[in-house]
Amino acid sequence: MNVELDPYKMFPEAARRVKILEELQRSWRYLVEAGVAHHSMPYNLGVDELCICVDHDMAEKSLNNSKATVIRRISRHLGCDLGADFKITVTKNIPQPKRKVIRPKRKSIPPDEEKVRQHMEGAPETLPEDINLAISHLWAFLEQNPALMTPPKK
Repeated sequence: MNVELDPYKMFPEAARRVKILEELQRSWRYLVEAGVAHHSMPYNLGVDELCICVDHDMAEKSLNNSKATVIRRISRHLGCDLGADFKITVTKNIPQPKRKVIRPKRKSIPPDEEKVRQHMEGAPETLPEDINLAISHLWAFLEQNPALMTPPKK
């Protein structure tokens, strides 16, 4: 069975709206005032709605006051009538909250220094001393915790 999973063929109307939105984003500075274009950008195009995000109060106020003019300019730019039901929604940029990384509390388990010394004596001389020390610490730690050396049960 040969199934072609091309989203542009599966959802042609949505693909058409994506292309229109990309065109509006490219030409946004020609459709609104320069100061407004610098602080705003269309981010979603629905069936009868264009959503615009702004990062400044002045841009939000200006767009809310000139929605009809912006709709006329968009219609002229796209060469089509958007219809009487078409509307513009202006929203403020909402900064995404930074995710807090929760790390588990771990207690430090110092390796047996005698084991580390024994492993250092048998370490190859071709490796740098700091690498040999790190490997010796790892081996000493694993010898203290043999459960970590056994493969997990399937």
